Amino acid sequence: MSKSCGTGDAGKEFWGNNMEQIQTYRILWQERKDGSARLLRIYGTSPQVFIPAKITGHPCVEIAPYCFAPKMQLPQGGYQEDIVSAEKGFEPYLQELCKNAVEEVILPDTVEEIGNCAFYDCRQLKQLHMGPAVHVVGSDAFMNTLSLQKILLRCPADEKSGIQKILSQISSSIEVCFQSGD
Repeated sequence: MSKSCGTGDAGKEFWGNNMEQIQTYRILWQERKDGSARLLRIYGTSPQVFIPAKITGHPCVEIAPYCFAPKMQLPQGGYQEDIVSAEKGFEPYLQELCKNAVEEVILPDTVEEIGNCAFYDCRQLKQLHMGPAVHVVGSDAFMNTLSLQKILLRCPADEKSGIQKILSQISSSIEVCFQSGD
């Protein structure tokens, strides 16, 4: 069961016009055939995770299978690693952002795909922010996200989005908030 709430301009200051880097992250990613980026794993210092819209100039369009799950699944085809830093000196303190280390994830509007088991066993994940571009949601993407209470969608309620694909995987009651306008 989902509950809908309209946020209007509420949250505008939080999301702003640029959700880019406000923290320091170590990012494991893979370039896709079309030149876009697939996020494989992220390391940081806060349970509030801001996924950048671009990773070294490549638009981040996919959250890979098992990205936030306890067991990392790195592809055999290789991957790249980058440090995205708001301030220098935090690199030694970065922890793997998975399972109970994640409470809130803010996906950029560029994300179109959430892979199989991407948030598997993220038992402390309470909020997910996303844009309307998500149109592929892998199987069991939200399995065991037992604390997920709210999804904030950056689009009007009548705009096409992947929210139904996500809600079909969640058996608990959840609040869905739509933010429209700039």
